[in-house]
Amino acid sequence: IIAFDATVPVTQAFGDVAATGSAAVTAHRDHRHGMPAHTDHIAGGIVHYDYVVDPNIAVSPTTYTVSTGATVIGYATIQGAINAADAANADSSILINEGTYIENVTIPATFAHKLWLVGEGYGKVLLEPTTGTALSILSTSREMWFKNLYFAGDGSSYSVNTTGANAAAHFEDCYFVRKVGGDFALASFRRCEFFSGYAVDAVGFTPSSVQFADC
Repeated sequence: IIAFDATVPVTQAFGDVAATGSAAVTAHRDHRHGMPAHTDHIAGGIVHYDYVVDPNIAVSPTTYTVSTGATVIGYATIQGAINAADAANADSSILINEGTYIENVTIPATFAHKLWLVGEGYGKVLLEPTTGTALSILSTSREMWFKNLYFAGDGSSYSVNTTGANAAAHFEDCYFVRKVGGDFALASFRRCEFFSGYAVDAVGFTPSSVQFADC
């Protein structure tokens, strides 16, 4: 189960903010977003995540102790990790290991803290429900980040949908097969791809409020 690579220093944080670290550092923060420093596992790096998702986990939850002495809680499903983070009522970071997840994932309205949902590497984590929307955001949290995730969804639904007003979800290196629906007026998309002309479908959408970079 991949949760850490403690042999290589951190070289880059989420959002391309440079960071440094060592095996003794488990809570380095990205200075721009205040999030745990992150380097894709494929490139090495050390990072502390609160939860790790892996389809090969036989018993959920399972607690792992890493070389730094920190613990990470493992789940076989993305929803399981999100539910645990919601119950913990605290800022939470979730690493999703490589795999295809047949889930309709929901971030509930009760989730009121910061959330980082990070795939192991670009193109490695696919969220492909059989029917319906891949990711539904009911929370109105102003600080949610998503990286290295492939969002599918069936033909009559969405890849990602929100019911909150002015959702401030931030997507980086993500791929959307269907539309991103709902009010994403405060959202940002960096190095994201939208398949076959699907795009952001937001109430009151204006380019000045939804930020795109290198998409």
